[in-house]
Amino acid sequence: MRKNILVALVAASTLFVGCDSASDSGAIQVQFRVADGSQSLAKTAAGTLEIAGSNGTLRLTGVHLIVAEFELDRLNDDDCDLLTDAQDDDNCEEFEAPPFFLDLPLDETTVTVASANITPDTYKELDFEIENLEDDEDSAVQTAALLAQIRTDFPAWPAKASMAFVGEFETPGPGGEVRPFTVYADAEIEIEMAFDPPITIDTANEDQITVVVDPSEWLKDADGSVVDLSTFDYGSTGELIEFEVEIEDGFKEIEFED
Repeated sequence: MRKNILVALVAASTLFVGCDSASDSGAIQVQFRVADGSQSLAKTAAGTLEIAGSNGTLRLTGVHLIVAEFELDRLNDDDCDLLTDAQDDDNCEEFEAPPFFLDLPLDETTVTVASANITPDTYKELDFEIENLEDDEDSAVQTAALLAQIRTDFPAWPAKASMAFVGEFETPGPGGEVRPFTVYADAEIEIEMAFDPPITIDTANEDQITVVVDPSEWLKDADGSVVDLSTFDYGSTGELIEFEVEIEDGFKEIEFED
C-alpha cells in the first residue's frame, strides 16, 4: 500500500568523516528540535507529541529513522577538480557521516546530530538520505551491526524498513476509541536543505546549526484531518507502508549561530 506523507527527521550523536586533523579544523554542532506548539500541535511533559485533527487525535511516542547519508556540501569546491583520482575520495567536496539510527525528540529537548571537526570553509547545503540497509553492499559489516543494534529495541524491525512510528490514534467525541500502532515504512527519501545565506565555518568558534521541525505539517492533510496511522499497524497488517515525500515542507527553519 502507498500513502503520501511528509516526513522530517532528527538524529542521535554521530561524527562526520573528514580528512583534516583537528588542529586545522573548525568545530560545528548540528541540532534538531520540534517546533513550538500550535493550534494543532502540542508537546507533553511525558514526551508525547499530540496532533489534533477533525477526524481525531494522533499521539506519537516515538519516531525512528535510518539515515543512510548525512552530508554538508561546500560552496566552493572548484579546487577539488585539481586532485588526482587517488586523492579525490569525495571528502574534498563534502563531509559525510556513516549510516546511523536516530530518534526525533518529541518534547522540549534539542538533539545533537553531530559534533565534529570540519574543514574551515563556506557550506551551502545540508543533505540527508533515508533508506533501508538491505542493499548496502559496500559496508556490509557496518550495516549488519547497525541493524542488530536497531533490533535490540525493535525485534520485529523488517529488513526493508527505514522508518518507524509508534503511538496511538483516538477517534473524536466522548469515550473515543484509542487504537495503538507501530508502523514501519520502506522509504527512500533524499532531502536537500540549502543554507540561505551559506554558512562559514572557521577555527575560532564552535558553530551551531539548529533545524526546527513541525511534524503537524507532514501528518495533517489539507482538509484538517490527521493521518490515522493505526490503519497501518504492522502487527495487524504485516505490511510496510511506502513514502513519497517532499521533505522541505516538514521543516520550519534553519538557525545558524557562531
